Amino acid sequence: MRESIDLASDRLRGYVLAANDESVGCREHLVQGKPPEAGDGWVTRRRRDGGFDWAIVRLGAPGVIEEVVVDTTGFTGNYPSEASVEGCVAPHNALPEELSEWTEIVCRSTLNGNVENSFKVSAPQRFTHLRLNIFPDGGVARFRVYGRPVPNWMAPGFHHATGLDLAAAVNGGHVYSASDMHYGERQNLIMPSNPQTAEDGWGTRRRRDSGNESCTIRLVGPGKLKAVTLDTAYFHSACPGQASLEASCAPDPGDEDWFELLPPQSMIPNTEHHFQDELQDNAGVLWVRLNLLPDGGMARLRVWGDLSENGYLEA
Repeated sequence: MRESIDLASDRLRGYVLAANDESVGCREHLVQGKPPEAGDGWVTRRRRDGGFDWAIVRLGAPGVIEEVVVDTTGFTGNYPSEASVEGCVAPHNALPEELSEWTEIVCRSTLNGNVENSFKVSAPQRFTHLRLNIFPDGGVARFRVYGRPVPNWMAPGFHHATGLDLAAAVNGGHVYSASDMHYGERQNLIMPSNPQTAEDGWGTRRRRDSGNESCTIRLVGPGKLKAVTLDTAYFHSACPGQASLEASCAPDPGDEDWFELLPPQSMIPNTEHHFQDELQDNAGVLWVRLNLLPDGGMARLRVWGDLSENGYLEA
């Protein structure tokens, strides 16, 4: 399982701004979070002029890219022979014709059909937009862009009334570990979009012992936490009885480095729970541990706060 997240996914509000041709399959398929089905992708007509086709993706979360995947699942006789990828930096609302100064991050490389074609990326800089070039034409099911989010801290509207969501994936938060993921992937907790189903959250199997389930989140950077939101949307019979939060300021916390941030609170199914006055005094918090008592599911976790001066430097 990859530790980095898909920066281009529509779950992070990634969007395919433009494509030179989508005669056979729509460009929006490229960034869909769901796995592809047969023939489900961006597909161009057959070229006869020696040129190539392209699609431009605005990343949902700008960042440093570690790997790109050109997924040709379902395409056996009509996949592109080769592909390359370029990146650039531009405002989030830039039009396709305003994008310039492209940097090649994946050179023209051979593709195979009906597989995930993975390419490592070594470019150290932050990108906001990518251009996928396919040679000469054909179909691509999905375009995945795995990396580390590096947001624009000064963007208008970036901060919430109670601070910044220090856990959000788009801001650079990461769910480091989870005790169980039987019914839902742990990174779902910090997605920016509202949950659509219970499977769109983090869900655990039923415990038959006296323990509890938990997951650990590394925040964007050290900060003072002011409020939290625990959302049990779509968890009806699988709602935990209670939930609590622990916090740590340590760079790499051990068992002794955690303190209680939010005492156990009763959880109601399919409800957004907001806690502010209930939080213990804190400062410089870098890690949060969510405890489900004893088990169950949580759709979303929001951790509102202000980064410390060091937090901005580390983020």
